[in-house]
This record gives sequence, structure tokens and C-alpha cells, in this order.
Amino acid sequence: MTNSGLRTIDYASGRTSRIEVAARRAIMTAVTQVTTKVTEQKMEKLHTDYVEVSWHETARPTHQVWQG
Repeated sequence: MTNSGLRTIDYASGRTSRIEVAARRAIMTAVTQVTTKVTEQKMEKLHTDYVEVSWHETARPTHQVWQG
């Protein structure tokens, strides 16, 4: 596409993005949406309202309360 002259995408909002940026953004959004859907399905199957999404030993003191 870039060889034929398409280098940017113009959005209705007036914002313009390079084609590489727009493509990456679309892919990352799709991956996030699929991951979220799979997580929701697993939560439903396990009959749980909560899921651990991140944990590490060196959490900030302000995060330790909810991280555990």
C-alpha cells in the first residue's frame, strides 16, 4: 500500500496516523478484545467474579493492598 502512495489514514475526527501505526493499533485492539472475551468465558465457566491479571513481588506499597 505504501508503494502506491497510501502512507496515512485520515479519521473522521480529524486525526491522521501513519499506516503502520493504524495497522498496529487495529491489531492490538483486536488482540485485547479477544483476550478479554476468552477471560470472560473462563470466568463464567469457573463461576467467579474476579481474576488475577497481574502479580509481582516488588509491588509498590500503594498497590500491595489490592495485589495481596
